[in-house]
Formats: sequence, structure tokens, C-alpha cells
Amino acid sequence: MAELNREPLAAAGEGTELGSRIRDLLQQGIKDRQRLPSESVMEEVSTAHKPLLTRDIFWRLRAVSRREVSLFTRELALLLSAGVPLLQGLQSIGRRAHKEKLRDMIYRLGTMIENGAPFWKSLARFPNFFNPLYVSTVRAGEVSGNLDGVLRKLADYTEADYMLRRKIRNALIYPVVVASVAVLIAVLLTTYIMPIFIQLFDEFGIKLPLLTRVVITSVRALPHIWYLFILVPAGLFVLYKLFTKTMPGRLLSDRLKLRLPIIGRITTKVVAARFARTMAILYHSGVPIVEAMTVLQDTVGNEVAALMIRNIRSGIEKGNSLETSFEGVSVFPPLLVDMLIIGEQSGRLDEVLPQIASIFEEELDITMSGIGAILEPLLILGMGVAVAIVFSAFFVPYISLLGAAAQL
Repeated sequence: MAELNREPLAAAGEGTELGSRIRDLLQQGIKDRQRLPSESVMEEVSTAHKPLLTRDIFWRLRAVSRREVSLFTRELALLLSAGVPLLQGLQSIGRRAHKEKLRDMIYRLGTMIENGAPFWKSLARFPNFFNPLYVSTVRAGEVSGNLDGVLRKLADYTEADYMLRRKIRNALIYPVVVASVAVLIAVLLTTYIMPIFIQLFDEFGIKLPLLTRVVITSVRALPHIWYLFILVPAGLFVLYKLFTKTMPGRLLSDRLKLRLPIIGRITTKVVAARFARTMAILYHSGVPIVEAMTVLQDTVGNEVAALMIRNIRSGIEKGNSLETSFEGVSVFPPLLVDMLIIGEQSGRLDEVLPQIASIFEEELDITMSGIGAILEPLLILGMGVAVAIVFSAFFVPYISLLGAAAQL
């Protein structure tokens, strides 16, 4: 039996998120190498073997996150580095998978490999789990015999992409929370507080200021048109989704994302970081540059950028250099293009690409932090204005009413 390779464990580091789970996987995988039963080695992974009461009846509806795909990739890379065969590695991971959807995918993946299908072709059967970048990279690693190294790079990539998306999502949490609180306060005011004042003003028949009359008219109309506040945004969202499913719609939407004042800066940095990070892993894995450009078209996340990449690929197919092929490409920042040209001319493109991605990810982080710092006072100011309007519309006439009553 081959001796256990300890280097990947040292690289993973002690006390990492994987922790004891990785050690258990390695020990179980080593034991599994010593036995190859006549039946399918993936049989234990099948969800049919789970006790009925522990099954999740809604498992087909539950999504598998990018984080879980990243952990699956990392665990499989470590097992392969330790000399565990691919099937036994999948079996070890599948037995410990908590999500039944992930467990079912691993079972079907292993069954296809067991029946003679290449690993990368089996992965291509699950596009919801593994995108074209993942499949192309694994294909290159499988052909070159460096599958474990490629999987480690893929795990790094998926984790970096997950963190990039998380930064964007976290930046939107505060505005969404503040807006939700503002809507809740507005509902409480219009449902319980304002009707009391309206009834009081009607009973005394006092002359109300214009602002108060406008607000009262709006409050009285709300019970009859409240559904419009749900139907109109929902309808616009559905129309937007249907429109962006067409190629002209996607092109128009993505072009606007690149040109809008604040959103454009964020989108440009996201596209640049994703392009550099994706190209880095494809180039390092030995994927030909033309095939890498084809994969980038599907993973860059912007149709306008995809069209530019298609033009770059055409130039490379004609024998042009990266410098010539990138001429006239406006969607990418000049820094990205300059560093790509320097990397090509120096023959160190594999070192330059990750650095480019890190630069734009750091810039994106700074941009999102700056936007958050600007949004916070603006949202507070907006809520303050709303409170001032309500106070002026109801409490000022009420105070005048109290003053008149005290004089009687």
C-alpha cells in the first residue's frame, strides 16, 4: 500500500474549517483502499439507505450552495493527494454528506465513473453544481494526470468567488434592513396611529394645513389600493426577468450595469476580478488559451463582456498576441489589459493573473465599503425626513388643537 502523502494536510493547516472532518475522511479513505467489494462501492452513498424518518422529503427543492461545492472539491483533492482512488474518495465524502441533494449527486457521479465514464464528462451532467469552468479545468487535470492539484486550485477559486459574492451581498444587507424597517413603521403608522388623529380632526372640524390634507387623503386611499404596492413591483420584476432571458434584453441590461454611475464601477471590478481569477486557474491547469476564452464567455457573468471576449478569442485564433487582441476592448479596466500584456511578454502570465484578481477584489472591497459609508447617512436622513413629514402633518395641528382647547 502506498505511503500516505502528508503534504496536503500540512498545506491545509491545523485548526482550519475542515478540521477533524478531513482527518476522518482520510482515515476512512485509506481503509476503503484495502477492500473493493463486488457490488458497487457507491451503494452505501445512495439516499435509499437512509432511515425513512431521517430523510428530507423536500431535498430535491433545496439548493446546494457554492460553499458546499467548494468543500466537496477541497475534500476530494485532499483524498486524491493521499493516494485514495477517485471512487473511494467519492464514497467517503458521500457517506458523510448531510444534504441529500449533494449525497444523491455524489452517488450518481460515482456510478457513472464506475461504469467507465471520464470524471469530467460525469461532472458535465450536473450543470447546476459544476459550471463549464469547473468541467474544463477537471478535464485538463485528468488528461495531464494532475487531478488533485487542479482540484485544489478549483477549491481556491470557488472559495474566492464565494467571498466575492458574499462581499456584494453583505453590502446590500444594511440598506435592505433599513428599508424594511421603514416600511414596517409606515404600515404601523397608517394602520393604528394616523386613523386616531384623523378621527379627532374630523370630530372637531378644524381647518387642516395642505400637507395634513394630502397625507390624510393618501392614508384613506391605502385600504383600497394596498395591493398595488405588491402587484406593481412583482409585475415589474417578472417583466424584467422575462426581458433579460432574451439576448437583446440581457445585452441592454448588462450594458446599463456597466454605464450607471455607481453600479457601473462595481460591475466593472467584478467582471475584471472574475475574468482574471478564471483565466488564472484555466491557464495554470494547462487549458489552451482559445478554449479558456470560450469558457470565460460563459462564466464572466456579463453579456457585453462575453461579446468582447469572443472578439479576443477570434483575434487569438488568427495568431494575434494578447496585446493586439485586446485593442479596442473597453469593458475591461486599462490596468487589467496592461498587466495581461506585461505577463504575456515576460512569460509569467500564470503569476500575474492571480495578482490582478486580488487587486480588483481589494478595490471592490474598498468601493463597497465606501458605498456603505455613504448609504448609511443617506438612509438615516431619508427616515428623518419621513418622520418630519408625519410630525408636521399630524402633531402640529394636534398641538394647535390643544392650544385652542386650553383657551376655552
